[in-house]
Amino acid sequence: MSRTRIYVVFGAWVLVAAMLAAMITLYLELDRLRMRGDAPAVVEHQIEYPTPLYDVPAFSFIDQDGRKLTNEDLKGHVWLADFIFTRCPGPCPLMTSNMAAAQKAVGDADVRFVSFSIDPEYDQPAVLKRYAREHGADESRWRFVTGDPKAILDFAKGLHLSAIPATANQGIEHDTHFVLVDQKGRVCGLYDGQGPDGWRQAAADAVKLAR
Repeated sequence: MSRTRIYVVFGAWVLVAAMLAAMITLYLELDRLRMRGDAPAVVEHQIEYPTPLYDVPAFSFIDQDGRKLTNEDLKGHVWLADFIFTRCPGPCPLMTSNMAAAQKAVGDADVRFVSFSIDPEYDQPAVLKRYAREHGADESRWRFVTGDPKAILDFAKGLHLSAIPATANQGIEHDTHFVLVDQKGRVCGLYDGQGPDGWRQAAADAVKLAR
């Protein structure tokens, strides 16, 4: 082995020994501080969930009591939304039942609920009022809203959800997701509105956001 190589190997070993000595010294110092109660607290990194996806578009509709409801009225509150219509022969009764279950699951957390009718020409406030009562809605925090047909469809599109009006050959078609919105008016999650797991996760995430 050449003299230069010997120096390189020796230098490497010296560097390793110095690093080990520094690590041992640091460990002993931290241990001493822990014994005295002076060590800095360990802070766990927590992932913020749910993560905002996009903003809720502006809207202005009328609820089951004839009161106006806008996106600004909901600022400062967490809310869950869906799109239904009272004459729906398909998923709407199940979705509304699941939303009622979510309403119960959140307890006294500051969570609101909004169901947007995509059949506004039929679903006038009196019809929505009856529907709300039939499904056990707590109307102090669950609003059923109606409005201009095009505005409703545009709003659904703005939420990245599908809503297709009836035609001569096809009934109303609409998305069946629950939408979770945070206090700043940002969509934070989409959940299966028909299955048993979707509404449970939506309710749990709503409570997390409301804390």
